[in-house]
Amino acid sequence: MDGSRARRRRLGYVVALGVACLGAAYAYLTKLESDRKESIALYDIVYPTFLDWKKSKYNPYVLFGFQHPAQPIRIQGSVNQVESEVNPTPDLHTDGIAQYYIDRTRENMPGWKAKQIGDVEAKGVRFRVIERESPVRRVVSGFAVKGNTTLIVSMTAGVEGMNGVPKLLPQFQDYLARIEFRPAPMVASRD
Repeated sequence: MDGSRARRRRLGYVVALGVACLGAAYAYLTKLESDRKESIALYDIVYPTFLDWKKSKYNPYVLFGFQHPAQPIRIQGSVNQVESEVNPTPDLHTDGIAQYYIDRTRENMPGWKAKQIGDVEAKGVRFRVIERESPVRRVVSGFAVKGNTTLIVSMTAGVEGMNGVPKLLPQFQDYLARIEFRPAPMVASRD
């Protein structure tokens, strides 16, 4: 009898271990699928106007733009989206793309300096803010990546307005915090 009881106990442990392993495998696979869907999701960008600045002319590469009413300083936002079953550039997340711009500036733009300024938490996304400058231009950019949607918002000035850019940095960062990434409606399959 004792041998029979011991076998049943061992069988009970094996069954319990098997159920636990199946549960863990299911949770792991569910998490993988959830992460995959999140990494390829597309988002609509909701952005307010910037202070009392005038809207500037758009082109196919600019989502929005504003011009300072009295100084030659402008803000523009550009979005890139990839509709795909995979994320084609997983290393170009928020931190990665900002660092990419810093590295390429230092490597390929003689006379330019580039540095990270910090992060700004927005609605549903985080921006990494960098500054790049040369003797004749200053650019402050916020980079945000969520899923397969990338937004770059830049405040730019040439030599005439570049000293005004640092003074506007707090308002620019407040502006970034008001931008929202909203899940885009699902597109029906084209097949």
